[in-house]
Amino acid sequence: MKWYLDFGHGGKDPGALGQNKTKESDTVLKIGLQVKNTLEKSNEKVITTRQNDTYYSLDYRSSKANKENCDYFISIHMNSSTNKTAKGCEV
Repeated sequence: MKWYLDFGHGGKDPGALGQNKTKESDTVLKIGLQVKNTLEKSNEKVITTRQNDTYYSLDYRSSKANKENCDYFISIHMNSSTNKTAKGCEV
């Protein structure tokens, strides 16, 4: 199987900003690289949108995944809310 991991946002687009000015783009990059490492340890082929804080358009991301003939496209994001009790996940 070939995985395409898209670490959301990046570069000029920081995504959601956390309470302490934490950028979504930085956090999902760190999480995504850990997921990549875990998959590769299981001998899975992994393609990523980015390896650093660089912006890529949505068209570039999907075109690259299609060009690579990936079986899975996983886009990692994190939401924010002004409601401090909000929690959970979205798929």
